[in-house]
Amino acid sequence: MKWVSPVIVAVCFLVSTVGTSAHHSYAGFSDHEVSVEGTLEKMMFANPHVTLTIRDKDSAVYTAVWVAAFTLENRGMKPTELKVGDVLVVRGTPARDPAVHDIARLEEVRRVGDGWRWLRNDNGRGPTIVSSR
Repeated sequence: MKWVSPVIVAVCFLVSTVGTSAHHSYAGFSDHEVSVEGTLEKMMFANPHVTLTIRDKDSAVYTAVWVAAFTLENRGMKPTELKVGDVLVVRGTPARDPAVHDIARLEEVRRVGDGWRWLRNDNGRGPTIVSSR
């Protein structure tokens, strides 16, 4: 009976790590960063990830996959902070397939009009929001 407990713990650990690695697979994304500037057409402020739909000056539509909504809220961002029509610059890693306009692992989201920005890692302090006000 003493062996049952370690076996159960090992099985639970293995099962829990499978879901985590599957959720954050970035195999379809490049290792280099790009910046895209465009107009925000849609924002889905929901978990597991906030998504931004951005149209650039050439009318290409990009989907930028951001962090979780609760992560942004914990840093003081409100769901109404960014609005449709805002001109944004997003910096992250693009899809390996150039026909797919997805960007993941965002490092920065910046609103051009007033300087508001979110940084993934602000000089080692972790995610921060720099308010324009």
